[in-house]
Amino acid sequence: MNIVLVIGGESKTFSPPFISGRMLKETISMSNSEQIKVVDGTLIDTMAEYIVKIYGHKFTEDELLDGIASSALIPTFQATIEGVTGKLNGKLEKLQDPNVKRGNRK
Repeated sequence: MNIVLVIGGESKTFSPPFISGRMLKETISMSNSEQIKVVDGTLIDTMAEYIVKIYGHKFTEDELLDGIASSALIPTFQATIEGVTGKLNGKLEKLQDPNVKRGNRK
């Protein structure tokens, strides 16, 4: 999961640092929010804030909004959410599968 921004006329690639469980919680809350159903200026600001947070504040919201193609912002937001939650569904299915053996905790 990387993002390429044009900053100062130069393309720069960024990778997110460690993504915490707290960010997973925020991601799930955001992806289930009714707020992201209507695209407006507030939603764009929310997307930018979220992406900047995921990438560890390596760039600003203004650098993101000025440095990403307009057609790439929403797909980047969606890809970021999927990058954080992507493997979650498979792990949850394993937890619910009665055939998966788990170690005993005492």
